[in-house]
Amino acid sequence: VLVVPYVSEDTSLSDLSGKKVAVYQFDDSILLAAQNPEIVISQYQNMGAILQDLAEGQVDAVLMPIMDAHALVPNLYPNELKIVSKSLSN
Repeated sequence: VLVVPYVSEDTSLSDLSGKKVAVYQFDDSILLAAQNPEIVISQYQNMGAILQDLAEGQVDAVLMPIMDAHALVPNLYPNELKIVSKSLSN
């Protein structure tokens, strides 16, 4: 799923052209991001660091597994980050 700052108007990968998108290197998120060559991809090994950098404005969006997003975003960043897409992979 795609996670963005709460105030962001971005709702899809196509909205992120030229922006920095963080991905967790141990899942298929990088494959989804790579389909959009205009996106600047930043790989992370730690899910917590991804969300922290998004909350601090170091990246513009995060592609992450749906289960992790629903477990972490509402609980740790309720008014800072939001999930803006359904699952982007099958």
